[in-house]
Amino acid sequence: MAGDVPSGARADVRERLKVNALWAVFGQGSSQILSLCIFLVLARYVSKESFGLVAVSLATVELVRRLFLDSVATAVLAQGSRDPEERDAICLAITSATGLVAAVAVFAGADLLAALLDTPGLAGVLRVFSVILLLMGLTATPGMRLARSIHFRSLALRALLSVCAGGAVGLTLALAGYGLASLIAQQLAINLVNCATLWLASGFRPRGRLRWATARHMLERARHLSISAAWNFLAADVDLFLATAFFGPAGAGLYNAAKRILLAANMMLVDVISNLSIAAFANISEEDQRRAGFLGALRWALLVTAPAFAGLAVVAHPVIRLLMGETWEASAAVLSALAVSGIALALSQVAGATMIAADRPDSEARIAMFSAFFVSAALLLFGRASLEALALTFSLATAVVLPARLYRASSIAGARLPEVLALWPPLAAAGLMAGAVWIVQLQIPASAGPLATLIVGVLTGIVTYAACLRLLLPRDDRALLRAMVRTGRKRGPAASVPTGTAPLTSAEA
Repeated sequence: MAGDVPSGARADVRERLKVNALWAVFGQGSSQILSLCIFLVLARYVSKESFGLVAVSLATVELVRRLFLDSVATAVLAQGSRDPEERDAICLAITSATGLVAAVAVFAGADLLAALLDTPGLAGVLRVFSVILLLMGLTATPGMRLARSIHFRSLALRALLSVCAGGAVGLTLALAGYGLASLIAQQLAINLVNCATLWLASGFRPRGRLRWATARHMLERARHLSISAAWNFLAADVDLFLATAFFGPAGAGLYNAAKRILLAANMMLVDVISNLSIAAFANISEEDQRRAGFLGALRWALLVTAPAFAGLAVVAHPVIRLLMGETWEASAAVLSALAVSGIALALSQVAGATMIAADRPDSEARIAMFSAFFVSAALLLFGRASLEALALTFSLATAVVLPARLYRASSIAGARLPEVLALWPPLAAAGLMAGAVWIVQLQIPASAGPLATLIVGVLTGIVTYAACLRLLLPRDDRALLRAMVRTGRKRGPAASVPTGTAPLTSAEA
């Protein structure tokens, strides 16, 4: 009888994790869709230059957040403690002080960064956005407490409420003709509501002693996470800073519009696969199961993202015209070029999830450093010609560093190179699909409009991709795919969710 209690407790935890995994996916997906919709409406009333200034300012804030705030909160999230009150009080003291110092540093260095990027209007926006860093420092600890307690429902609802509040403020001011000020007010509203709701939802009231030994241990763990976060950020977002330096605020606005659409698709497709992969790998101990899990995650990432991003590259022009209007037409070519990186990013995130779940963050950090240097050098050498050249260089450089990450992850998972290379059918099917969609679009007259062109392209892509998969996939893989689809239909969405999920970033806005 004594053994029944732990078993029942474990079952309760598994069920709770399943439900909260669904909330994590819902919160991430819905907030991204809502943010994208608000952005698309604002794009019709606010200039490209204003969007460019805000995009670079937010990227600067995001860099500081990942370096100094998220690293501390993640270190706390990953460690146990005999005195949680002391741990959380120390975390709050560190993140609040760091947020204040970071806010002062960004405020004081605004003119220097604006001069480096040759963008005078950037300094004023950066000074206002320095307040956001102070708010992020205050919210890191209550957000970490919710994630640690697996309260993903509260985190998801908080994200939606923050996006709605910011959208209401931004749209109201944009419709009144305030332009840049509407975008600034939107971000301030998002972070103010985020701060208030996190503190209310967490019920956190600082108590406990502040001991230097505990704080020093926490900072030591955070230092390693901070280094890895810096390299990953540079590899993923250095292109936006260079777009500003090379082509000014208007160019940055056009580039950011395309990247915003790509990142929304990435968050809805790739991040969910990556987060659930970490949870699945963490529960696997046997080598054969780990190998099968890694290959299965790669297979599913390719099956889902290869047609999505290959299709987006081909239908970028009708997508931009339909969603943003003809004034943003120049973003279409940038989106086509950036979409190629979506597939490489999907595979990279699965590989990174494998290394993290296997407790090998050192491998991930070294590859991230190599990726950051390589991508930055390639952009500086080949990305100055045009926005399209910058986007294409970014995609190609991301694809070039992918084999190193896949090779290391395969070694850790125990998978052989021929087994990874055998996953080529979805890529080939997506390439054939993109060619078919492109040929069909050439036959559609310009008078048909973007909506009709997009509908025809999507339908052509679905039919072509399914037919190519049927021809190219091995018989065993086709049978497995059909079985998994049937299982998902019978058991519902919760059946396909692993018994755990990766924690959300504590200060995610």
